Amino acid sequence: MRSYANITSKSAYLDSEIALKNPVGIRKSEIEGTEDVAAKRKWNFKKEGVPKWNLGTRGIWEPEGQPYDWDPHSGARRPRHQYRREGGYTRIPLTLAPYDSHILCFEQTDTADEPPHMTRSGFSEVTRAGRNSFRAEARDNGVYPYEIFDGAALRERSVTVAGLPAAYKINGNWKVRFEGVDAPARQYAWSSLPSWTDLPELRHFSGTGRYTLDFELPAEYWDEDIRLFLTLGDVGTVAGIRLNGKEVGIHWRPGQEFEITGTAQPGGNTLEVDVTNTLINRVSGLEAFPDIAPELQPRYGTALHPPAGRALGLIGFEPLPPSGLLGPVRIIPCKEMEIPWVQE
Repeated sequence: MRSYANITSKSAYLDSEIALKNPVGIRKSEIEGTEDVAAKRKWNFKKEGVPKWNLGTRGIWEPEGQPYDWDPHSGARRPRHQYRREGGYTRIPLTLAPYDSHILCFEQTDTADEPPHMTRSGFSEVTRAGRNSFRAEARDNGVYPYEIFDGAALRERSVTVAGLPAAYKINGNWKVRFEGVDAPARQYAWSSLPSWTDLPELRHFSGTGRYTLDFELPAEYWDEDIRLFLTLGDVGTVAGIRLNGKEVGIHWRPGQEFEITGTAQPGGNTLEVDVTNTLINRVSGLEAFPDIAPELQPRYGTALHPPAGRALGLIGFEPLPPSGLLGPVRIIPCKEMEIPWVQE
């Protein structure tokens, strides 16, 4: 038997939507600053003053069994090891990037016993929970209080995280070349990351810009218990990422992170980012629409068919969306720890 909950971040920054699919029961949303509309089995809410990629959303419903997280972007399925049961309801902390989506699946296990798990903590993620210990990740130094269910009772503990370096900002002289219709022939050298729309010669360019930068990651990022994640910051509009010649991933929505633990290397590294913007930049700069290509005229005719007012309104369109790699580009370290349930 399985119960599902589909959680989707709806807006680019502050709006999100939680939709529950066939829940056994719904009590309340318990999302801070929102109105309870449980009767609609959907919650639309805003959180003002929240960092744009960390909505810290929580939902409550009444399925039973072990919670699993299905990532619809990657297809990965993994158990959730942090949750708590209260009054027959299951509470699970969630963090959603803009346009992020996760599916929670509750699966019945072979035993009726509740497995060991974390009930409350400040860890960024709890990746494993066993009979004798758990594995968790932290992104900041400091004291982390937590509450655990060890299979028999709730217990409160704390652990201190130290030696984790700060996020590393990738700076330097970016080499940038462009590909596309009317692309500049020369290579640019940029010490900052401007939007193409702020540069007269690139304002109406639509195509791809390839950013290349060599950098060295300091020695403190190479402890064996540190995982590394790359984030591009703001991008207009999509980007393909390579590090040291290896494909890392495609950036297509805000807040994405890409693990590079096995791809980054001590010493020199080469980062390549291919950014492609939308066609509106080029269309906005046209004085008139070009003729339809002869080979397409038998199907589409020789010109725009009336009414063309909406299409003609795209010429001179403003404001143009930001284009290119805007950053900040950072490597975020994460400390992975194996912690016994009972500490000396």
